[in-house]
Amino acid sequence: MLQSMSEDAVEFSCGPEPIYVSESSEGEQHLLKLLEEKNELLEKDQRALTRIKSSAEMTEGMDRRSTGSISDNMDQFSQESPSLTRKAATDEELWELWGVTLRDWEENCRKKAKLIRQLVQQGIPEHMRGMAWICLSGTHNSELRDRYPKLINEVSPFEKQIVRDLARTFPEHGFFKERNGLGQESLLNVLKAYSVYDREVGYCQGSPFIVGMLLMQQIPEEEVFCIFIRLMEHYRLREVYKPSMADLGLYFYQLEKLIEELLPQLHIHFQAVGCQTSIYASPWFLTLFASSLSLNVAFRIMDIFLLDGNEILFRVAIALLEHHSNTLMKLDLEDMIKFFQKSLKPAHEADPDTLIGAALKVKCNTKKMKRWEKDYIIKRDKAIQENDELQVCLLDICW
Repeated sequence: MLQSMSEDAVEFSCGPEPIYVSESSEGEQHLLKLLEEKNELLEKDQRALTRIKSSAEMTEGMDRRSTGSISDNMDQFSQESPSLTRKAATDEELWELWGVTLRDWEENCRKKAKLIRQLVQQGIPEHMRGMAWICLSGTHNSELRDRYPKLINEVSPFEKQIVRDLARTFPEHGFFKERNGLGQESLLNVLKAYSVYDREVGYCQGSPFIVGMLLMQQIPEEEVFCIFIRLMEHYRLREVYKPSMADLGLYFYQLEKLIEELLPQLHIHFQAVGCQTSIYASPWFLTLFASSLSLNVAFRIMDIFLLDGNEILFRVAIALLEHHSNTLMKLDLEDMIKFFQKSLKPAHEADPDTLIGAALKVKCNTKKMKRWEKDYIIKRDKAIQENDELQVCLLDICW
């Protein structure tokens, strides 16, 4: 089911539901600590250093009960940059605005929801992304981080499988390239901890790409663990990763319906050559496009996913298919599979803004998506009642 929020909503939704903590909460103090640690890392980057407030200034901002100066600052940017998706704000303005936004996150979520939406849709600055993802996911006050040290020392029945997949996860990225290096070790720790924490799901081959993206933001392992649990439990990834993969079949069905409605000629061609949705869309939904598109695009998708939930996945899918429809219409099934595997990533690496901009314009009718969900569940339940395991399997494969 699509999870969306009106641009004019009063509350800002940190994912599927609003999450607020008091300004004096332990979670906010932990967030402050992380902000200071991030500033220490930013000191290594001269460009970043000149564009973000010092940690002392951030501390002062967090301690103030009055947020008048913050509100004034954000009002100014909101008036000067009414459509940030058009790149109206300069890089320096964005750095400053994100710093202001993060250091008083709860207040700004309540009062500046529309502006934050614009900022996220434009793309979170690289050095701010880790902190922004923690805030957007609502995990800055999570108590789960205290369980992490114990979980990584427990035995997991999935450890051998996880180890086998480490080298296949972002094999060209420097952080994960080295066998038994820091990146692979961190990836193993988080995935193993989750497999112990949630024994029903255990481990799914798509999950290393999600955890890998989080680790690339220089987020500590225990924070990555908390965000991943949040993604699983509140963003419905768990329903995709469960052994039954219940939502994966649903997503295939909904996507095919969208293609039939928005790209009818391409839908007819897919039917003619036998290109089932599962053939190309499985990695899109299982890895949030991280295994199919370049990282600079996947990060932008994750930005919006944390804001709106799975709606952005359908929007990006339609935007991709529409962009490449002329090419796809000329291909048979074999060449189509090769195209999806090899051509998508380089096609959008140099210009993620165009793809994200096109995706945000895609019309996803929430009522229709809910109706298609009901239709799918009826068909699936009927197959289950008839004890037709083969039909259930074919239902998920075809859609």
